Amino acid sequence: MRTTYFLAIVVAMCVSTSKPVLAISELCPVEFAIHPTGTNIEPAALFGIQLNAQGPRSVTSTIAFDTSAGWFVASLPTITLLEKDRHYDSPTVSFIQRTWISPLMYVRFPAPIGLKHTWVYEARTSGDDFGWNKMGLVNCQPRPVTTVGARPPRPGIIIEKLDPKDADHLDLPPGSGSIIVTATKSPPLKNAECAQPFADASVTRPWAPDYPALARRPAVDVTSTIKVMLNADGSLADAWVLYPTAFAPFDEAARLAAMRTKYRGAIAYCEPVPSEYVFRVTFTPDSVPH
Repeated sequence: MRTTYFLAIVVAMCVSTSKPVLAISELCPVEFAIHPTGTNIEPAALFGIQLNAQGPRSVTSTIAFDTSAGWFVASLPTITLLEKDRHYDSPTVSFIQRTWISPLMYVRFPAPIGLKHTWVYEARTSGDDFGWNKMGLVNCQPRPVTTVGARPPRPGIIIEKLDPKDADHLDLPPGSGSIIVTATKSPPLKNAECAQPFADASVTRPWAPDYPALARRPAVDVTSTIKVMLNADGSLADAWVLYPTAFAPFDEAARLAAMRTKYRGAIAYCEPVPSEYVFRVTFTPDSVPH
């Protein structure tokens, strides 16, 4: 899901910035990425997994898996996350997105399975600066079906590209000393027996961004991407620039539009849950006022 407005900006030469883009809110003390090992195909018995967060911390976590073979859980040992800077390029800016990640770990199932839904079920942290450590053991909510930002961009728009050297290769096989945990069978942790068990957050009333006054006609379209954090009822919790354009007035205009937009909250396992929404605003030369 993406929200796109066709406005105008001044386009200059590509700008490089060493200032990292940092998130300012989190839904859980830790998130993770998961991928079948050695293949893109499920069912699989071995998956690469990598924890990530928006700040430094050590974390102990349990992950829940709703699979084609029933429910499983896997308990991960205490891991200290290390800083990783990911470098991106767009038509107007090169920028860094800073995260903290675990080493590549693995989870093994008794037999090949297909993943339906999986999330960090509970986590405990120490040494973080988001305040999770003060909360002790945190129970995290499952995510809705993730289609946010999945639509292809409008033809002609080049969205940010990750430097290949910064990619996370979760499909790599385990090496010597790799952490491999075993997923164990679990009773069902959630119920999906309702008319609409899953739904992404969505826009109910969009707000067009204000157009900062500029003089020169731009040469290309440029997209500002905003990360929106929503409460379970769809109300705004936070919003910040996820992928900048190098033009601060337009990034701020996009952020304010995202904050003024009205949303419908997400649903996971038949219950309203906090969620993220990727809000994109495209500024284009097609709409320059004359």
